[in-house]
Amino acid sequence: MPDVERFAELVVTQDAAVGYSCVAAVLDQGVSVETIYMDLLAPAARRLGDLFDEDLCYFTDVSIGLARLHQIMMNVAEFMRSRSFPPAGARRALLVSLCEEKHNFGLFMAANFFRRAGWDVFGWPLMAPQELAAIVCNESFHLVGISVSCTDHLDRVRRAISMARKASRNRAVKIMVGGLPFCDHPETAAELGADAASSDGLQAVQIANRLVGSVPGAGRTGIF
Repeated sequence: MPDVERFAELVVTQDAAVGYSCVAAVLDQGVSVETIYMDLLAPAARRLGDLFDEDLCYFTDVSIGLARLHQIMMNVAEFMRSRSFPPAGARRALLVSLCEEKHNFGLFMAANFFRRAGWDVFGWPLMAPQELAAIVCNESFHLVGISVSCTDHLDRVRRAISMARKASRNRAVKIMVGGLPFCDHPETAAELGADAASSDGLQAVQIANRLVGSVPGAGRTGIF
C-alpha cells in the first residue's frame, strides 16, 4: 500500500490518473477494494483536512485533492461494477445526504461498500427532506441511509427521518445515519428517530445486514 501522507500529497499535485495508476497497481497485487477504501482513500481524505487545519495547505488544495480522490474511488467502483451485478432479489438501499451537506466522500464510499455486499443501491447527494419523502413514497426500499457531517444539521436530519417514515411505501423500512457526529455518540441516532448509526461505510453494511436480514424484492441500480 502507498504511504497515506505521500498519497495525499500526490492527489493534490498530480492528475487523478496518476493516483489511480497507483491504486490499480495495488489491486493487481491482490489487495481488496475494502482495504484500499479503508486504509488508503479514507485516511488520505482525512489527511487533507488535517493539512488544512494545520495551515499546511490552502482550501483550494483540499478541494482539488478531494475531487481527485473521489474520481479515483469512482474509477475503482466502475472497474468492479463491470465485473458484477446485483443478484436477483437484492435488498434495496437509498443512500442520501441533505442539501446543507458539503462533504459527500463518505457517502459515495458507503454506496460502493453496499454494492460490493450485493445490495441494489440508489442514491442522491444533496437532497431536501421533501424530496426524500417523495422518493420513498413512490419506490420501496429496505433501507434508507442518511450521511451527516456535522452536528449543525441534526435537526434537519430528524425532520427528514420523520417525513420518510410517514411517507415510506415500505412500512418496515429501516433508517440509518452515518458520519462524524455518531462516532463518539451513536446513541444520537435513536434521538433522531433512526434505527442505527455507523461511523464508516464498512460498518454501515454490517449493521444494515443485521437490521434488514434476508428479504425478497428486486430492483434497479441507482445513479452513483
